[in-house]
Amino acid sequence: MSIYSSVATALMELASHPRTAALLGMLAIATLLDWRADRIPNVLTWGGMVMGFAFSMPDAASVPNPNPLSSIGGMLLAAAGVLPLYGFRVLAATDVKLMAAVGAFVGHDEILAVLMFVLTIAGLVSLVIVLSQRSLPLVLSNVVLVARATALSLFSRRHRSETRELPSGRLPYAFCIFAGTSLFLAGAQMGLW
Repeated sequence: MSIYSSVATALMELASHPRTAALLGMLAIATLLDWRADRIPNVLTWGGMVMGFAFSMPDAASVPNPNPLSSIGGMLLAAAGVLPLYGFRVLAATDVKLMAAVGAFVGHDEILAVLMFVLTIAGLVSLVIVLSQRSLPLVLSNVVLVARATALSLFSRRHRSETRELPSGRLPYAFCIFAGTSLFLAGAQMGLW
């Protein structure tokens, strides 16, 4: 059995559980909306947080779920994990809320690992975008400018960075959240971690 069929089988098994089916469905819809309209409605992100929290309530008939405190902790850790990216305008506020919704579903125990997968996918997608646009020198120049401005702001009142704008090429962050979360859940289902 190939790795692709193993992952597909694990995702199909996950889709048979209401909690993970709701999470993956919400992320698929968010990805589609982000790709097509470049926006994710608040009803989806806030609704995802409420749904994740609702699935954390004790229920004897369900598979093991995070408890309500773990769900809240997952939301807070997820938002805190991507908030610096929002501060640097790498992602939008709806992406932060979408990540918080993922945290509500997976709880505080697993969210840091999910974040690692999401950020790794985002890095790889960013690299593909930068290489396909041949804008690596501009990106590296901007990294140096932002690092210099950050260092200067620590020692002075200067807070602005003079970065140059990249050519078009927006990072589809909802896709990265969907792919990273799916890969983590599939790996966990297959017993890899």
